Amino acid sequence: MFPKEFRTETTRNVRDYPLYRRRPGDTAFVRVREMDNRFVVLHNPYLLLKHNVYINVKVCTSLRVVKYIYKGFDCANMVSTAGQVQYNGIANYIDARFVSAPEAMWRLIESHMHDLSQAVMRLPVHLSNQKRVTFKEGHEEDALEAARSRQRMLESWFQLNQSDPDAQTLLYSDIPCNYVYDRNNWKRRKTGGNKIVARMYVVNLKEAERFYLSMLLLHVPGATSFKFFERLTTPFMTLSSKQPFTITY
Repeated sequence: MFPKEFRTETTRNVRDYPLYRRRPGDTAFVRVREMDNRFVVLHNPYLLLKHNVYINVKVCTSLRVVKYIYKGFDCANMVSTAGQVQYNGIANYIDARFVSAPEAMWRLIESHMHDLSQAVMRLPVHLSNQKRVTFKEGHEEDALEAARSRQRMLESWFQLNQSDPDAQTLLYSDIPCNYVYDRNNWKRRKTGGNKIVARMYVVNLKEAERFYLSMLLLHVPGATSFKFFERLTTPFMTLSSKQPFTITY
């Protein structure tokens, strides 16, 4: 509460904020009222000038002070037993969320909350003739025809490896950093490769064939077709038919 008392030195207060030094001095009239140093709110001139917003500066000297700064608004859960209760999950989330003091300050001074440094490119993983097809009701044939004529990223990678020796040295997950996927084809990238993060879709272990295909894509470069992996795994399949054999990744 203001006005504060004049003090010759700052003293520590374990139960609250410190009692800061306030020396008597000049006075000024603010809205027809005489003010002195007892009415001055603690501040930092540099921060006021830099951010062009009011910032109250105090020293936190106890856990009670920290709790006071970060506490949210009071919120109570109530249950109505008279009549039907309608549950709205979105409204409950918004009503229960509060903006903490640091976040509120960050928004008031219009600082950026988020920034995009890297673009994430997701790479599909599918077996031969098992591409995912989306369609609208009544247009199933059109969607199937488009899927037959259009190559996905994985199939375009096979085609790229057939003609580009440089691509043959790269894993499937490394291709987006060196090539651009444009009009269903991979084309050599000129710039921006250091700002790309490639991520393959997660495959459940229960989908055994697709899961192990994803494992091979993470370790085998230069594949030119799905049959390339079939030839690669044939010796292991033959061996496993004769005796127990386990591949560990």
